[in-house]
Amino acid sequence: MKHSILLLLFLWGTHSVSAQFSERYLVLDKPSISRNHRIRFNIGDNILLKIKGYRGTENVTITNLTDTSIMMGMREISLGEVKGVVVKRKGPLRTMGAVTLPLAGAMFFLIDVANHSYKNESIFNTWGFRNGGTIAGVGLVLAFTQKRTYRLTWYRTLHVLKTF
Repeated sequence: MKHSILLLLFLWGTHSVSAQFSERYLVLDKPSISRNHRIRFNIGDNILLKIKGYRGTENVTITNLTDTSIMMGMREISLGEVKGVVVKRKGPLRTMGAVTLPLAGAMFFLIDVANHSYKNESIFNTWGFRNGGTIAGVGLVLAFTQKRTYRLTWYRTLHVLKTF
């Protein structure tokens, strides 16, 4: 009995302390048929925003969040002004493969050309070009599909939540 009372007092004490240090974060909700997805952006994160009336994207570092706006330095952007969010996809294959596979494909082709010139054969070989080009092509596909733009609509929403 004594241990359970101490445990309840401890849990109540940590709950009141954690409520004092609640933090806001930005959430992009993207519902789908099977499940809902949430992308979370904390204070200090860099995100790319498409803003209404502005042609390009703007790289934003979140310094503070209010209920209806994003603060970046001294500038404040309302959540209603945001037209889209550009999210960079992560993963070891996508990030490393986008850089290393094109270089590996080019090196594969150059080594094949060097081997055939050393043996006094025809320098241009379709086998080396095809395989090196395939390796480099996979890397380029990974490089060009790293970013995904989410246009904000009635089902994709951007809002500020608070941790407790």
